[in-house]
Amino acid sequence: MVTRQEMKPITIGFFVWTALAIIGSLVPGNNLPRIDWLSVLQLDKLVHFMIYFVMCILMYLSMVRDSLWRRIKNKALVVSAISSFGIGVLTEILQSNLIAGRYFDNFDILANTIGVALAMGVIVIKRIK
Repeated sequence: MVTRQEMKPITIGFFVWTALAIIGSLVPGNNLPRIDWLSVLQLDKLVHFMIYFVMCILMYLSMVRDSLWRRIKNKALVVSAISSFGIGVLTEILQSNLIAGRYFDNFDILANTIGVALAMGVIVIKRIK
């Protein structure tokens, strides 16, 4: 049985990771460094992918370490995926409506979604083995 003490590092990691992702997404555009080669390489999309990949996995692990969610791992996976996706969409909406120099980008949402989908795949494959 996993104790609350063992659950803490992953849960704290999830909350810190998610908070940093949201804060990073809501930094005003004029405070971001301008690096032309980033736009050429679309490194921004890789960053979105990685942030949401890790976020979904950390959320899932945090949930299944709790005795309630451990019994219903499939629901934990769905909740983790929907929540991660929702956080990504919400930050894009907030960027476009509240943050100067930032805009809504469908390709950011696509990168977030691919990260979440791959995280789900990794979790499912890892559970099967």
